Amino acid sequence: APSSNAKNTTTLLLSRRRTRNTPCKTTRESFKAKTSYASSPRHFPGRVGLRCVYCANVPKKDQQSMPYFYPKGLSDLYRSTCTWQRVHFKNCSYIPSSVKRKYYNLKESDKTRGKTAYWISSGKEVGLIDITFNGKVGITFQPKSGV
Repeated sequence: APSSNAKNTTTLLLSRRRTRNTPCKTTRESFKAKTSYASSPRHFPGRVGLRCVYCANVPKKDQQSMPYFYPKGLSDLYRSTCTWQRVHFKNCSYIPSSVKRKYYNLKESDKTRGKTAYWISSGKEVGLIDITFNGKVGITFQPKSGV
């Protein structure tokens, strides 16, 4: 379930049924900026970003590059996550070495590497949807009824 924190955001730990292709699903959480935070040109009320759960609450100066990202739509989740893994995941000192080892072992042993369609369906399954706000695009969280 989503929770609020002192940084004026609502967070949702990303989770989906475990498959052998999803070793690092617990390394990212989604967050939804509230109106006061969403004043920059990229952000808007309700836009969801994804961030590293291991360094989300450390000072920005102590974080590696790209601790969070904002997909432009569900179809952008796969590409954005691959970039995040390449830029942030391998360099973040807050991610436990056991998590990194598991990721790299699975990456070596499973060459399927995911598909955009899988990421779109996974996003929908946890309640993410495409959104447009004043000409800006992104994703937002819309829980399914009964969740």
